[in-house]
Amino acid sequence: RQEIRMDLLKVIPRWNEGYHQEGWISSELPIFELAVIFTLSVFAWEIYLDFRQHARLEAKGGVVPKELEVLVKRLDQEALKRISNKTKEEIEKEKEKAEAIAAEKKKNGDENNTDDNKIEDGKVFEKMSSEAPKFQAYGLSKSSFGLIKSFWSIFQDNSLLFLGIYPFLWDQSTKFAIQYGFTIEDEIMISLIFVGIQLI
Repeated sequence: RQEIRMDLLKVIPRWNEGYHQEGWISSELPIFELAVIFTLSVFAWEIYLDFRQHARLEAKGGVVPKELEVLVKRLDQEALKRISNKTKEEIEKEKEKAEAIAAEKKKNGDENNTDDNKIEDGKVFEKMSSEAPKFQAYGLSKSSFGLIKSFWSIFQDNSLLFLGIYPFLWDQSTKFAIQYGFTIEDEIMISLIFVGIQLI
């Protein structure tokens, strides 16, 4: 069984290019290659889920889902019934109260918050239907940006690995630390320099 496993591992192409530190020896097991394969497999699965979600957003067509439509329309009907049962005096008092709350929010710099009484006007579904295309457009834009970001991230990460940028930066960090009186044993300082270089 061990011989079979070793034969299977030999099938995996090896990558020996890019920058290597002094004394580097290629390992018998393709650890680097297996890690890359695993990373790409996870990426492929995640990108498949992202594309599926993107397709579902496009398929919705900027309309309110039927289940939500039924629920909201029922709430609107109940709100209209409550409004019809109120007297003019009660409506005026509620209007004054809403205006006072809005003025207080504006005074506190919180005027962008939605008014909690808006659900009582019986026009929630009408507003929701008019806003649905905007929500869909936002969702599609966010999804498209997420897809582009994912592809760029996997390209960037694998480029750094294949070119050997990380061991190169570590060696440069070590040289920089030695120039300022530190030694190879001062790994904390070297690590700080290493992180700092990556942030530049």
